[in-house]
Amino acid sequence: MDGTNPLILSKVGLINRTHVFVTPIRQYWPRLRYASGYPKPHIPRMIETDYCTGDDHVTLHSIDSWRVTSGVFDPFNLYAGVLSRNTTDNAQATQSVPGLQTNTTYQISLTGDATISFSGGTTPQYTWNNDNSQTSNNFSLSNNSATVVFSSDTPTAVSLKLNTSSQTVSKVIMTDSTGASLIDNNSFTTSTERFYAVEEWYHDSLDPDIIPTDTLGYLEGFNQFLLFTVFE
Repeated sequence: MDGTNPLILSKVGLINRTHVFVTPIRQYWPRLRYASGYPKPHIPRMIETDYCTGDDHVTLHSIDSWRVTSGVFDPFNLYAGVLSRNTTDNAQATQSVPGLQTNTTYQISLTGDATISFSGGTTPQYTWNNDNSQTSNNFSLSNNSATVVFSSDTPTAVSLKLNTSSQTVSKVIMTDSTGASLIDNNSFTTSTERFYAVEEWYHDSLDPDIIPTDTLGYLEGFNQFLLFTVFE
């Protein structure tokens, strides 16, 4: 082609197809995730009938409002809205709780077994269950409740720490004197989902600005029986 005359191609055919890469239209997620009569594939409608292509895709479920501050959480229990350790190491999930007040009684109720701890602020003081001898920033609960009062300053975050492999948590509630709930997504069931081709996931997982390394969540493969941790 010399810049003026068109290049004409004829008898063009497919020699070999080695891979099909599909990037779905993001604004339609997750509306395109479901197909009547099919298992829950978490893939867009244009490729959901291709079970082989499904093996090349994952869905990232990021549990809203929470982050991992130590350890790794089990993805299968997390799928069911339950925190549990994935390894023998302690695991801790944390949420910011801005706007706490000093000299106000807060009640914390736990469904499960874990250590509740607070962090942040300028050396806040703690009193648990109106007991002046209970002044630590943490308190262990097992399917029960406790009260805490802050003085001198207030913390800015609350954490759930699992110290043993047998501990699990399915719900945590923190209320003030008016009964207002202060912890978001307190049963770990609300998540933000992103659909990925495996190649896309690999590249995004290397960028902490896209996938923060403290993400609490799990990866789901072709169905809910193929679950993986986000980071080890």
